[in-house]
Amino acid sequence: MTGELYDWNVHSRDGRRAGPGGVSSDRRQAIADLTDALGEAQPGSWGVVWSVRLDLTRTFEYHCDGLVAVGLCDQRSGAVTVDGPPPASPAGNLAEHQAPNRPGDRPRVR
Repeated sequence: MTGELYDWNVHSRDGRRAGPGGVSSDRRQAIADLTDALGEAQPGSWGVVWSVRLDLTRTFEYHCDGLVAVGLCDQRSGAVTVDGPPPASPAGNLAEHQAPNRPGDRPRVR
């Protein structure tokens, strides 16, 4: 498989439970899927979209190329916001294993 892929996933507010996720070859679709999933998630949940590529040399692993979008389901109102990382944010360059896993660790959503 070649071309860009986009991995998205949702996390609970407490960071203990993972929600839905998926992979798409369409950036807009991955962001739309994240937005829809956050709309169904508990308030306080958050999610990310990563640009990934498939490594065929080992056991078919995904390697992250960068953070594409961060989403949040507001804890008070339940409103969903999804936005790209701020241009100056180092989060756009984080490796997947450095991905935020607690609400306090994630990049701010505008």
